[in-house]
Amino acid sequence: MKLHRGICEMLWKTIFQGVFIIAAFACFLPNEAQAVTFRVNTTSDTIVVDACFLPPSPGCSLRGAIAAANSTGASDDIEFAIPASAPGCSAAGVCTINITQALPAISSDIRILGPGANNLILRNLTGLPGYLLTFSNPSSTGSSTLREITIRDGSGGGIRANTPGNVIIQACVIRNINSSLNSSVSVLQGLVIIEFSLITGNTSGAILHNNGGILRINNSTVSGNNGIGVQNTGNGTADLSNSTVSHNSGSGAESSSGSIFGVKSTIIARNGNAASADVAGSFSSRGFNLIGKRDAGTGFNAATDQTGTIAAPLDPRFDPAGLQYNGGFNNTINLSSDSPAIDKGFADGATRDQRGTGFPRIYDDPGVSNAVGGDGADIGALERRETPFDFDSDGRTDISIFRPASGEWWVYRSTNGSAFVVSFGASTDKIVPGDFTGDSKADFAVFRPGTGQWFILRSEDFSFYAFPFGSNGDIPAPADYDGDGRADPAVFRPSTSTWFILNSGGSGTSIAQFGTAEDKPVAADFDGDGKADIAIFRPSDGSWWYLRSSDGQFRVFRFGVGTDKPVPGDYTGDRKADIAVWRPSTGEWFVQRSENNSFYSVPFGASGDIPTPGDYDGDGRFDTAVFRPSSATWFVQRSSAGTSIQQFGSSGDLPTPNAFVP
Repeated sequence: MKLHRGICEMLWKTIFQGVFIIAAFACFLPNEAQAVTFRVNTTSDTIVVDACFLPPSPGCSLRGAIAAANSTGASDDIEFAIPASAPGCSAAGVCTINITQALPAISSDIRILGPGANNLILRNLTGLPGYLLTFSNPSSTGSSTLREITIRDGSGGGIRANTPGNVIIQACVIRNINSSLNSSVSVLQGLVIIEFSLITGNTSGAILHNNGGILRINNSTVSGNNGIGVQNTGNGTADLSNSTVSHNSGSGAESSSGSIFGVKSTIIARNGNAASADVAGSFSSRGFNLIGKRDAGTGFNAATDQTGTIAAPLDPRFDPAGLQYNGGFNNTINLSSDSPAIDKGFADGATRDQRGTGFPRIYDDPGVSNAVGGDGADIGALERRETPFDFDSDGRTDISIFRPASGEWWVYRSTNGSAFVVSFGASTDKIVPGDFTGDSKADFAVFRPGTGQWFILRSEDFSFYAFPFGSNGDIPAPADYDGDGRADPAVFRPSTSTWFILNSGGSGTSIAQFGTAEDKPVAADFDGDGKADIAIFRPSDGSWWYLRSSDGQFRVFRFGVGTDKPVPGDYTGDRKADIAVWRPSTGEWFVQRSENNSFYSVPFGASGDIPTPGDYDGDGRFDTAVFRPSSATWFVQRSSAGTSIQQFGSSGDLPTPNAFVP
C-alpha cells in the first residue's frame, strides 16, 4: 500500500526510531495515488490537515479536508460527520460553518458530499472579496462535484468554475450573496452542470457564463435574485432545461451575440417589471417552453412554445405561496391548478423533478391534454400533482387528525417531520378536507350538518369563508367533479338518492339522482378522465355503482361484503381509481385492478383499526394504511418506501385520511 504525503509527514514526526527506516522506505515508493474519503467532523474553519489524514481525530475542518484532498492527487471524497453538539449546530440538526476566508481552490478531482442543503450551511460572515469556493483543476479530463450544501451570505461570490474539466453542482442552494462580482455563480470554462438546485436572493445576478465552455442547467430554480437570472456571454454554450427562472429583478435569461443558448421545457416568466422582457438576445428553442414576455428575445418559435409579450404577458399561474418548501432537496415554486404549464412540457428521459428521489418527473394529468410530441411532463422545475390529504404541498399524504373535543387539526408534515396545529370547527362538524382553492394543498374544512353550511380555511393565508350547501341529513362528498384541479363541495341526499354538486369551475350546480337510501357515497375517478365520478357502495349486496363522467354511462361490480369498509383509490398507478375494500374482522385489503378487473389481497391492520388510505410516499399509488386508536399509532405500507410506523394523535381523534370512508 502506498502512503499519502500527509501520512508520511506524520510518520516523520512521530514514528519511533526502530521503525524509521521502514516508514521512510514506504514514503519513497513510486507515487501511485489512491482515493481517500476525508470526513469533516468540526464546524471550525481552522486548517488542520493532519487531523483529516488520521480519522477519527477531532479537528478535521472543511478547509483542512480540501487541502488534504488537493495534496493526494487522487479522486477523493469529502463527507461530513459533524456531531450535533458542535458549535454552530442547531437542535434541529442544521450545522453552519462560518468561513473566515476563501476556501482553498479545488485543484484535483474532489467530490464534496454534503448531508443535505437544509442541513449544512457554508456561511461567509466576513465579507470576502473573492469567491468562497473555486474549482481550478488544471486537468481537462478531471471532474469535481459539490452536492447537497447551502452557500450563503457575504459580499464576494459563491462559486467560481475555472477549470477545463467538469464541475457538477447538485442539489445545492446558493442564496443571499451580496456579490460585488457580477454573479453568485461564475462559469469561465469547461463543462459545468447545475441540477436539482436553487439559486435565490442574490444581488448582481445569479449565474454568469462569460467565456468558452459549456453550461448546463436542469431541474433547477433561479428565482428572486437582484439582477439577471442566467446570463450567457462571450462564445460560450449554455443549455437550460426543465427549470424555472422567475421573479428576478432583471431579465430571466440573456444571451449575447456569438454565444449559443438552448432552452427546453422551461418557464422564464415574472422577471423584471411590467415594461421589461423576460428574455433578451438570441436563443435556440428546443420546444415546450413558457416565456412570459418574449419581446427582447428571439428564437422561441417552436410549435410547442407558449409565449407572451409586454403588451399581453403570459401568466404561468404559479402557486400564490411562491418559493417554499414542497419536499425534496430545497425550495421550489409550485403551479396552480389552472397553469398553462401543466402537461405541456417534455421530460426527455428525466425521471425526477427538482425535488429528487420520490418525486417523479412525469405526472400525466388525465384531465389535461399533452403538448403535441410531449410526454405529459409539466414545464418548469416542479411537477404538479394532486394528492389526497396533502397539507404541505409535497405530493404526499400527511399523517393528520381532527380532535373533536377541541376542534383542532393536527398535521405531521411529510416534508420534514414537524407538526403543526390549527383550531377550526366544532365537535359536531363533519370533516371534509380537500384542495378547494387549487394550490396543491389540502384546506381544512368542515360541513355542519345542523345548518348545511361549509366552512373552508384557505391554506394560502388561513383566512376562511363559509356558504350554505346542503341540509341536515345530507352526506358530504366533496371531490373534483369538473376536473379543474379544485375540490367541489357536494352532498348525497339519501332520502331522495340525489347528488348536489357545486362546480368550482363556474358551471353552476349539478343535480343527479343516483343510488338508493341505503347506499354510501364513494366518489372517485374510476374512468381516468381527471374528473371524479358519482359513485356508491351498496352494503346489502356488496355492489359498487358508478356513473362515468367521461361518457355518462354507469358501471356496476360486485366486490366485497356488507361489513367491509370501501376504500377506493389508485393503488396500481394507472391514474384510475381501483375498487377496494378493507375487512375489519381480518384486517385484509382487497383491491380490484382497474386495468383488467382482476384482484389481489393483502393483510395489513387488525380488528379495531381505522383504515386511512392515501399516497404517503408520493409515487402516484395509494398505500394501505391504518390508524390504531388504542395506541395512537399509524401503520403505513408504502408502495415504494417500505412500512412506516408513527405514533401521532390520541384515542378519540379522527384520522383525516379516513374522512370519506363510510
